[in-house]
Amino acid sequence: MQLSMRMEYGGYAMDIWPFVMLAMLGWVGLRWWRNRSWPDALCALIFGVYGLYLLDVVFFPIWFDGSLADASRQISLTENINLIPFNFGQRRTFSTELPGLLLNIALTIPFGFGLPFIKGRHVRRIWLWALGLGFMLETVQLLISLGLGYAYRQIDINDVLMNVLGVLLGYGAFRVFAALYVRLIKRLDQPPTGLIGHVYKVAQR
Repeated sequence: MQLSMRMEYGGYAMDIWPFVMLAMLGWVGLRWWRNRSWPDALCALIFGVYGLYLLDVVFFPIWFDGSLADASRQISLTENINLIPFNFGQRRTFSTELPGLLLNIALTIPFGFGLPFIKGRHVRRIWLWALGLGFMLETVQLLISLGLGYAYRQIDINDVLMNVLGVLLGYGAFRVFAALYVRLIKRLDQPPTGLIGHVYKVAQR
């Protein structure tokens, strides 16, 4: 999958994914420097790559001008903002919006599953993380839209709800995986090391 992290202005396109990737690799390197654990760094790298694609799907590309931007500026910004849960307007229905709803759920399932590998201790109040991620994504989209002068993305409370659900499902899947993994390692009756040991430690939290 090719990243589309770019901004277009005046016929020129600027790719910003290299800068975001460098920031991600810097974060991974900092975790390794602090913990001196390659399994932890590997988990952070996997989570970081997921984060890149999450940002790519949610925020990019961004058009400052062009035919699409000009046409979008003819529509009131408020027409592309929905704050009523499960309100799809007159031209849309639940069945037509279902693929998008499912995509928003799938988009954040890895976040819920991978968060315990990034947190230094047991993840508590997962619902706060879920709400925080969902509202952060939509809020940033709104701020970008205000800066551009048009709604380059649909600002929808339904997206927030589906993102929250995705995080909760992902975390639930992790808890099931953790219980099964711990039981399996205990049956082997051998002290786990390396990546297996790191996953075991995370699963026990």
